[in-house]
Formats: sequence, C-alpha cells, structure tokens
Amino acid sequence: TSRVLDADGWLATGDLGQVDEHGCLHLTGRVGSTLLLSTGRRVDPAQVEALLAASPYIERAAVFGEGKPFVTALIVPDLERLSEHLYGEQSAEGLDSAVLHAPAASSLKWYWRGDAGDMVATSADGRVQRILDVAVDDVNAQLDDWERVEAYSLIGHGNMETREGQLTGELGDSRGQLAQYFAEPLQNLYPRGVVTSDREITQVTVSPERLRELLEKESVLNAWTADAGIDFLFDIARNHGIDTPSVVHICDAATSVAQMELEEKPLSTALIVGDPVRIQRLLPPSIYRLSRHDHIRRMRSRLVDLSGLVDGQVLGWVVDRHGYVRGINRLQVELEDDPQAIFGPQFRLHSRISALSDAVVFFVPRGGRQVRVFARGALVGRYSSGDWSPEDVGKVDETLDRLAADRAEQAPLLRRLIRCAFRMSEENQGAIFMLGDAGRILAKSDASDLSRLAWLASSPASSLSDDELIAFAKQDGATVIDAATGRFRGCMILLRPDAATRADVGDGKGARHSSAAKTSAETGALAITVSQDGPITVYEAGRRVLSL
Repeated sequence: TSRVLDADGWLATGDLGQVDEHGCLHLTGRVGSTLLLSTGRRVDPAQVEALLAASPYIERAAVFGEGKPFVTALIVPDLERLSEHLYGEQSAEGLDSAVLHAPAASSLKWYWRGDAGDMVATSADGRVQRILDVAVDDVNAQLDDWERVEAYSLIGHGNMETREGQLTGELGDSRGQLAQYFAEPLQNLYPRGVVTSDREITQVTVSPERLRELLEKESVLNAWTADAGIDFLFDIARNHGIDTPSVVHICDAATSVAQMELEEKPLSTALIVGDPVRIQRLLPPSIYRLSRHDHIRRMRSRLVDLSGLVDGQVLGWVVDRHGYVRGINRLQVELEDDPQAIFGPQFRLHSRISALSDAVVFFVPRGGRQVRVFARGALVGRYSSGDWSPEDVGKVDETLDRLAADRAEQAPLLRRLIRCAFRMSEENQGAIFMLGDAGRILAKSDASDLSRLAWLASSPASSLSDDELIAFAKQDGATVIDAATGRFRGCMILLRPDAATRADVGDGKGARHSSAAKTSAETGALAITVSQDGPITVYEAGRRVLSL
C-alpha cells in the first residue's frame, strides 16, 4: 500500500547489501534493528532489551537471533544490586577465591568480576542463577512465543570496559560487531549443526584399514536399525527436516515411559517434534516452566520422571528439530465432531496436532505399553511388544469396504466395531469381537459364567452405545454379534476352537489371537482382536486381513 511504497513504487526492504564487480548483489545485514529468525518470524530486539534492562538485577542487555531458530541474549548483571540482595552490607571478604578472571570474549556464565573493592556475586550462591532466571522468565511472560529469550549468557563488567556504550540504547549496526566480538558464547547458546563445505568433493582418499573400519560400523548400524525397526522413522524425520540421530533418543525417551508400568497411576505422555515456534503458536503454554533447555539425550531421565505430570492427553513436551526440549505446552485444539471417525478422542487429538503444526507426534497412551506415531494427520507408526513398526491406516477403509461387499455385512457395523477397537487400543484394553454366524460361534464355545446369574436379551447392536459395547468387550472372553441380523448375542463367551485348526495367527501372538483366529477359521466369521499393548488385528476365516 501507499504506506510502504514510495512515489515510484519501490518497497524499502530494510536490507543492507553490496554489489560486486560482476553486478551481483550480496545481502550483508539489516538497516533497522528488526531480527529475522530462520522460522520467518520478526523480532524487535530493542523492545526485548528494554524489558530486560528494566529488571533491577540486569544493567544492560543485547538480543540476537538473526537467521537463528530462536532469540538469545547477552546480559550484563547489576553486581551491586545482586550483592546487596544476596549479602546485604557484609564485606566481600572470603569471596575472592571464587572470582573468575575471564578473557575478554568468553562467557562468564555465573561468575562476575567487579571493580576493586566492589561486592562480588559468584556461583557459590545458587540463588544467583535463580534470580536471573526469574528475571528473564518475567520478561518472556510479556512477549509472544517467538520473541522469548530461550537462552542467555552473562558478560562481566571487565569485558565491556573497552566497548562502553554498545549495550545501551539502540545498537543499530554495532549489533553485528558485538555478535562477532562475542561469537563463541553466542554460538554455544544454539544447537550445533553439521558444517558442510560448499566445494564439490569428487575424490576422497581412505586407507584400506580405515575403509574396513567404516564398513564394519555401517554394517553394525544397519543391522541395529533393522533389528530395532526404526528405519521408517528416519524417513519420516528426513521428510520433516528433523535431525535423524536425535530420533533415536526421542524413541528411547518415549519407550522408557511406555515401559514403566505403575498400576496405581498409569502413565501417558506426548512428544511433539518440529518447529517450536509453529507448535507453540498452535498450543498454549502450560503453567510449568523447565528449569533448563537441553538435548533430549541429556533430558531423558527428566522426561521419564515428569511423565506422571506431563500427561499426554492434556500436556506435551515440545522438542525442536535438533532434538532440544523447548518446553511443556497444553494440548488444546478443536476437534471436529465426526461420529464416523475411526480414531478415538486421544488418537484424533494427536493426529490433529500433527496436521496443524506439521510436527511428528510420539504419543504414549495412558497405561503405557505402546507408543503411537502421528505425522501430517495420519497414524504412521507404533511401538509395542518391544518392536517398532510402520502403520498404514489408509488401507483400513479399503479393507472394510471389501469385507462389507464380499460378506454382505453392513459397512457401518464393521466401521463401528473398528472404532470401538481403536478406543480400547488407546486405553490398553484387550478385546475380541466376533462377527458372523452367531449360532455356529456359540456352538464352538463355552457359555459365559454370567449365564448362571443373568439372562441375556438378544437385541440389535444398533440399540447399544459405543460405551456399552466397550463395557461388554473389555471383559474376559469374546463379544458375539450375528452378522446376518446385526443382533448382539453375548459377551464373555469362552471360545473353544480345535487345537489342530490352522490359522494365520502370526508370530508373537498370544492366546487371545489364537482362539479368535482359529474360531474365525472354523466358523467363517470375522474376528477383531485388540491386544492389551495396543495392536489391532482382523481375521477373516482364519486369515489376517488387517493388522494395525
């Protein structure tokens, strides 16, 4: 519009540049103070610096982040205020041994050097870090998610004696000079990436011994990833720009929570991996703040310890593409009311989050034992019984439609039973649904123990709610529905197939699958089984036709 275009129609972008002898334009910086993050977000550093400097414990501050994924800061603490707050009017005697005389361009972290005779605050008092963390948290609470200072480094007074004024007022062009002067501490605030060369490499000389060593390591790595079954997760990570080595640690953290079985307090958690700015724009922050941000490799034990608090149905860990844990957010997104949806509310929630934030979500349902992986709105993988494997939910509709057409069963009834199976899978509840000739199934089974206590009135399955069907199915034994009439014929039915009957049960399947598959083979029925560790399998006449 006319507010940003000049009289000749030119738009001033605010970029600095220079033209070389070939007429090529090279961008070298910005005229204004606005920082452009690698995520595309713009940040006004002067505003953040003013808020930081308003703290009584911060004398000056400089904010950085141009071309980086998040905002960082260099902070000069107010030593006099800190010393008065911590030590009162006492002298500095006894503190000299803790003073660190750092070189000019290094980060002092929690150590500072004051002028001769000044009070000195050191890391000997753990309250120092807490005071400054609280000060930065108070500033972040006033900012948008992408403006928040995610990490900072401290600069001593001695470091700035020759650069007085660079951390006051508008930094302007001197911000770049300051970034060069403190390049090392600033670089340490960001995840380290892989440095690649612009030169084209056409030949590499490797000794036979080194080549043999590399091939052996490659063979071991390939064997390990194949055995662990996480190859497909590497492909998903690459498609989402996620650091592939970090995927191993993310999987490790998720499975560590899944394998913790506490009957009194079933565990659940979620890890949302992607662009933290986009994720935190979608999901509101929780009331919990992490005391530190670090790589998930070093945070795994903390994630496991807090899994009882970070319940994957209401809260989730935000992990950036480099594997750094960035915070805890509330899992609040609008879900469409779709009565035909196959997923239950938990799976639908994480499927929706993955679609809206373009993140990969690792979800441990309540009760542990399994991990489900969602990407771009689809269920793409799972962990159960010690193994990772890919998922292809897209084939569910195709399989259900074929079964409904081939067997003349109603597609809505099949879809409804699958929906109930998914809800039970989310809660780690085992079940068997038998859909077929109820007379033949019951003839091959033992009557339920309930028959001594109550009489079952056969009624249409359509008259029962999903909650009622699930309440019947979660008991030991099978739930039987007649395919021809759609009537509910019994629950807690003990299936008694012939042990010699052949069926495609599959490796590692227990008694529930064996009895359901063999009864399916003997009666020509459909058997929908849900394992207590999550997987869902559909058998048709003894053959596996669907496994999720």
